[in-house]
Amino acid sequence: MALDPESEDTHTYPLDDDILIPFPPCSCVSIPGREQSFLHCGEFIVLREHLAIDADVDGESVTLHAKVGLILRITSIGNHRRIFISLLLLASEFPTAIIRQEAAPPDRRQYVEYPQHVVMSNITKWFSATQILSEAFVFTAQDLDDGTAAYAVGMDNAFHARYKWEKDATICYPITGPDQATLDYFPFDDKR
Repeated sequence: MALDPESEDTHTYPLDDDILIPFPPCSCVSIPGREQSFLHCGEFIVLREHLAIDADVDGESVTLHAKVGLILRITSIGNHRRIFISLLLLASEFPTAIIRQEAAPPDRRQYVEYPQHVVMSNITKWFSATQILSEAFVFTAQDLDDGTAAYAVGMDNAFHARYKWEKDATICYPITGPDQATLDYFPFDDKR
């Protein structure tokens, strides 16, 4: 199915679909009000307004809200930029207790505080670039536990993700293991 950048509809794709892999950073979009700050494909954003998504989670009808997204595509239509993003949903709204519960800090690191919990999803949507509030920093719990992620206490645009959720299959996957323990960050080949 061809992507229509003028579409206002939400869509879902299998979590392993190529459509959910961000394009290389060949184009960028500026953050409204901060025109010298640019975002590229593969970076996370905070949306200006929450987007409500009606869903069936474990047989229960719920309305989930997306506040964060991963930029997958950027395109121009006339003088305007459109961004195609994969939505991250607020974990606190899931009816599944294991997803809602807070992460516990590891032993001997009780000072670790986790930023707001979000769930990665296979829900996508085109947005106007004017809907970007700011860049977002999304870490896994493991990134925070082992100290490889920045300390995010007090940051409004910091989040952590412990699960991936596939809407149509209503399946939740924990983000664990050596190959999934961290999220891809921009730029993807930066191994510093």
